[in-house]
Parts: sequence; structure tokens; C-alpha cells
Amino acid sequence: MIPALIRYSGGIELDPRRVICRRLRAPTPPDWLRHQFAVDGLYSDPEYTLTGWLENNLVGRFTINSQACTDGMLVVIGFEQATDAVMFRLMDGETAWREEENKLFS
Repeated sequence: MIPALIRYSGGIELDPRRVICRRLRAPTPPDWLRHQFAVDGLYSDPEYTLTGWLENNLVGRFTINSQACTDGMLVVIGFEQATDAVMFRLMDGETAWREEENKLFS
């Protein structure tokens, strides 16, 4: 489990969630769960915002792969932990990350 705060001598404090990226930038391992969904053409690169949303809302490691298709983007997320895949669906992850992107550009 990742601690909430790391303290060093000299008064330096660090939030490890800001330093440790849990996104695996490699092909999705075969034993990880995958979830695939389509994203509207309005979002040309959903990976950046989706990565931030996943890091803020889930616990384990993940992969993201996207491919342009005729109606937008096809996104495939690989989850190391089955509980993260379930939580992604329960939290409406397919659309919830878009709210973060809207906040960035408003």
C-alpha cells in the first residue's frame, strides 16, 4: 500500500501519488482484465485525461491503448487488479473522466 505522505529529514514532504505513475507503458499483460469502449470524435487524445482520472480514482497499475476509428477513438484499458476493473465500471469511468477534461479547458 502506498502511504499518503512521505516525510524526509530537512522538512521535505512528498505525496507519492504525484511521483509514482501507475500506468504501464507496454503491451497489456495477458493475465490483466481488459475493458474496451468508444470515445466521441471530440476527444482526439483521451489518454492524458484518462490517465489522470485513473490515478486519482483507482489503486493498481493499468495500461491504456487507443486507436483512431471512423467515429472517434477506440480505447482499451488493461487493469492489473480485478477490483479496479469493477470500480471503473461502477464509477462510470467511461464518461466520468470527461468531466476532468472539461475542467481543464473551461
